[in-house]
Amino acid sequence: MSRQEIPQFLWISQDRTNQNWSLTIKGIDVRSRVLSGSKLSWGLIGEDLSCEIILENSDGSLLGEFSENDIIVFRMDLSGGIIKQFEGEVESVINQYENNSGYNLKIIGSHYTIRTVDVTANKDYTNSTISDIRKNLISTYMSGFTSNNVETNNKVISIKFINKPITDCMIDLNIQGEEDCFVDHDKDFHSFLKGSKTNENQALVIYDNMFNLKGLGVDNTTKRNKIKVSGEVGGIPVIHTSESTQTRVREKIVTDGSIVDELMAKDVADSELVKELNIDTEGVADCAFIPDLTPGYMTYIVSPDQGITAPYRLSKFDYKIPDESLEVQVSQRRTIAKLFKDRILKDLSQENIINPFDMTRSYVLTFDDESKIVSSSNYVIENGVIRKSTSVTPTIILTITKSSDINANSMSLLVVGSVIDGASFSFIADSLASFQSISPNSLSDTTVVTPGKNIQLKITITDNNTRIDTVGLYWR
Repeated sequence: MSRQEIPQFLWISQDRTNQNWSLTIKGIDVRSRVLSGSKLSWGLIGEDLSCEIILENSDGSLLGEFSENDIIVFRMDLSGGIIKQFEGEVESVINQYENNSGYNLKIIGSHYTIRTVDVTANKDYTNSTISDIRKNLISTYMSGFTSNNVETNNKVISIKFINKPITDCMIDLNIQGEEDCFVDHDKDFHSFLKGSKTNENQALVIYDNMFNLKGLGVDNTTKRNKIKVSGEVGGIPVIHTSESTQTRVREKIVTDGSIVDELMAKDVADSELVKELNIDTEGVADCAFIPDLTPGYMTYIVSPDQGITAPYRLSKFDYKIPDESLEVQVSQRRTIAKLFKDRILKDLSQENIINPFDMTRSYVLTFDDESKIVSSSNYVIENGVIRKSTSVTPTIILTITKSSDINANSMSLLVVGSVIDGASFSFIADSLASFQSISPNSLSDTTVVTPGKNIQLKITITDNNTRIDTVGLYWR
């Protein structure tokens, strides 16, 4: 008779006899002055990791004591209070008076992670691994920070960052590599495959160190099953749409100037679609002080009455002092505020996107080289611009065939250059079809006579003054 062994979870309640904590600002111990409502936050990149500390100052002894960039250190554990749980910097010091507490100081600050918002990157990476890109961004732009815990991710991508905050760069790499990333209290970056790390030392257990568990579940209202990605190169858009076969369409727009070719657009759209279709479990747990918690780590949550005994991914910790409580965020919440922010950003970003016919695929040529030209030697390429050879009329340029994952039924063409009317354009979507004429920058799209998945463009130049910078062929 076969026997099945099922792993069991056994939680041993921790001794809190020696629980303690401390808070210093600029090396000065301020624990005895901390008033209720103070909070320090730490978590994954992309979360709001601010802190707000309210200090009693009725005697006025703290006036002028603290200033911007002073170091804030919060320590807490169950064996004396020596383990660092937060380190960051003061941003503002505000004097205030409240009826219930008298004169006090409000210290507003943030974890070191905030510096990733303040620094922007201008970098172009071609066929580089995700971990190499991440390490290079950190060494190039994040002075004083290290990448000792950036784990190897050998996925090769090409990506371009144009005046982009390091926070957004890291999130882009997270999406492409299916990773999590955070900055520790010593300014070292950690990155690892999402869900690959497990907390072996701690758990959140109801009736022990967890008081409340709210809203633990999957919010399917935030799920998106059609991802439209738009980039830009040479003044025309690069686009790709990825979608799943579900009856109700829920769209998400991603507009990113760092996307400069259709392969990058496809990679981003595919990655976003996988993320959107696999919505994380969300929730909030109110707990006692718990040490040894790490952002992104899978940590057991135990509430037998709710039928919950499983590991969940934790994304943010709010340490509340002097109340000695902790709010733990399960996964990264997509609140109504965040959804409205996404919608506003989408609307703003679309102002510069030219895709009036709602095309879903693109084939863009920039003529920086001859890599997308299959035949004709009667042309000249200079500084990314193509023209005809003056000794030949006409010059016919044929592109390599672009394989599409969908049939092209409707086409549009965008061309950037000078004296464009000195050239004509035609295409095929089926390798056995005849070339079909198409007008550049037209106010209407073109119906494909013979639909297909093998896209090829023919450019015929007859005018010596014609200069073509960028060409984009789009279809759906």
